[in-house]
Amino acid sequence: MDLSGWWSGEAAGREAVAAAVDRACRETGFLLLEGHGVPDAIMGAFVTRCDEFFALPVAEKLACVARKVPDGNNIGYTAFGEEASAYAEDNRTPPDLFEAMSFSRSDADRAPFDHYRAWYPANAWPPRPAGWEWAYRAYETAMARLAGAVLGAMGLALGMGERWLVDLCLDAPLSTRANFYTRPADAGDPLPGQLRRGEHTDFGVLTLLWTDGVPGLQIRQGDEWRDVNPGPGQLVANIGDLLAMWTNDRWTSTLHRVLPPPANATGPAARRSVAYFVDAYPGTLIEPVPTCVTADNPARFAPILAGDWLNLRARRQLASTAASTAASAGATSNFSGVRRLAG
Repeated sequence: MDLSGWWSGEAAGREAVAAAVDRACRETGFLLLEGHGVPDAIMGAFVTRCDEFFALPVAEKLACVARKVPDGNNIGYTAFGEEASAYAEDNRTPPDLFEAMSFSRSDADRAPFDHYRAWYPANAWPPRPAGWEWAYRAYETAMARLAGAVLGAMGLALGMGERWLVDLCLDAPLSTRANFYTRPADAGDPLPGQLRRGEHTDFGVLTLLWTDGVPGLQIRQGDEWRDVNPGPGQLVANIGDLLAMWTNDRWTSTLHRVLPPPANATGPAARRSVAYFVDAYPGTLIEPVPTCVTADNPARFAPILAGDWLNLRARRQLASTAASTAASAGATSNFSGVRRLAG
């Protein structure tokens, strides 16, 4: 989907983009974005620093581990095998085959966030790689501009106006997670049900995703899994649970997962992605909007605070650390022995 018409500022161009967004969100909840306005140089500079960080010794990365709490926006390093994403869907699986580094919004020290301070932690930048913070700030600015455009088109598509979602998300927790999915050269096959990222929906409002083009991302449609393969220069956008509730399931948050490398792959295999998450201010009441509720389609969701929903999902996710470790403790897999810290 081409966003060029949105940047023109003309009403007809914006209406056309909004109609395209509506179709994609009704059909899959996933969009492939062109004309997004994120410069390759800015994206590349941030990804390069992420690559340099993941190449550091394990002990150096472990110094960046942040305390994981359900009532807040977790930042810092997530070690290989520490999470099992499918637990958020009450689906017990072995640990996922990835490591990650997460960042909060750069202006997290502002007064409007004091009431929900745990959701807006300050970033603690490691000594290496050099220049990572500045590369992140440039990336963050570009992604915030893109998020504003997508949210504006979504609000227009829902008949709520261009500013509706934009204004609701002005003070939202914003976070970025850089993911590194690796397969050592001598690794055996994954455990049964073990993926790079287990099936899950995103918890919040909107996710904007960069990938390096390596296949693996899939979405669930009916009884089938479909590949999502962004082309060169494309970004992925998908909606989360909060927006699905706001739209009364006119748009649904779609299950997605990341497959491991093929069993017959030889040599090392890696896949990188960077996700920019827009949630909602924790005190925001989430309930179906009037334009999505009719006599034939009454409200499907009881009102809930955004923070309560995000906490519910996060608690299930955090429960995966100990439980998935115990479930796979007796199994044999070279994957589970690589940088195995909590699973």
